[in-house]
Amino acid sequence: MGRLRSYVARHHIALLALFFALTGSSYAAFQLPRNSVNSAHVKDFSLLKRDFKKGQLPAGARGPQGENGAPGAPGAAGAAGAQGVQGAQGAQGARGATGPQGPKGDPTYTRTILVSPAGTDIENGTALLNAVAGITDASAAKRYLVKLEPGNYNLVRNRLVLKPFVDVEGSGPQSTRLLTEHDVAEGAIAGASDSALRQLGISAVFGRAGISPVVANGGQRFVLEGVDIAAQSLFSAGIIGVDHENGSLTMRHSTVTLTGPSFLHEAVRSAAAATIEYSTLSSFTSGSSSAAYGLHAFAGATVGWSTMEAFGGTSTNRAVEATGATTFVGVKASQLRGGIAGANGAVLKCAASFDDDLNMVGSACL
Repeated sequence: MGRLRSYVARHHIALLALFFALTGSSYAAFQLPRNSVNSAHVKDFSLLKRDFKKGQLPAGARGPQGENGAPGAPGAAGAAGAQGVQGAQGAQGARGATGPQGPKGDPTYTRTILVSPAGTDIENGTALLNAVAGITDASAAKRYLVKLEPGNYNLVRNRLVLKPFVDVEGSGPQSTRLLTEHDVAEGAIAGASDSALRQLGISAVFGRAGISPVVANGGQRFVLEGVDIAAQSLFSAGIIGVDHENGSLTMRHSTVTLTGPSFLHEAVRSAAAATIEYSTLSSFTSGSSSAAYGLHAFAGATVGWSTMEAFGGTSTNRAVEATGATTFVGVKASQLRGGIAGANGAVLKCAASFDDDLNMVGSACL
């Protein structure tokens, strides 16, 4: 206590000055009027950001961009978004190059047998004979077609025997041809009931001393359509292009041409009902005591829009000859060339028909 009194006694003047200094500043801090302090009373660089209200400090110029920071760790993958609406179809692209041709398909037929020219003409002929012979169940409810591709089919001296309800069809008379040397009385090709030969050619060369038919028929409803028969005789052999003995025959858009030396050529010999339309029947022969006939009918026949001709026979040339008291042959809109016609007890009538000079023939075909 004595020391305190001694300190105050020595320093009382200084202590009084300190007192007034401190009490005077407090008065200034708490008693200054509002807005009485201006920039003249503030020491430079003494104010801090907190001494100003928000918005009082003007923004300074933007500093230079700092260096890129190190990349942060990748965030977790977000959930997959919903599928968007399908866009419109784009324009079709250019067509690509054509690829190589594939292997030939093997068509499946139920009752069509395809015969192709896979070998020699004789091998092709054998294939045709086998195809027809192999059909064993044909019927009115189950017809068959033997279809021949273009080519030659040489039957040589084998007889082609057709079967009922089986048709043999080529690819056209100039594209598909049957070749035969089978000069027998029964015929090189035998027709059958409810069968047909269509769209093919037949080439025959016969030399037998006798009469040999190219096609012989004894069946009902046998049809020749689009068939071209060309037969040549050797050594005066007799030839019949189509020998129709029984049943019925329909012949359309077909031709029969017989040539060569012969004692007898008959393009069509008919002993049963026959209908011939849009066809040409031609017999050209030579030799002593020879006879040529376009149509030689022994039974009723109707001919329309056709040509029948016979030339070269030294004894007889008849475009049409009808024989028999019960035979009636009617010819309409046709041409008769060579020897016009003959009626041996039969009735032979023509309508709108003409001769080789295009002169109309009479109703008796004369």
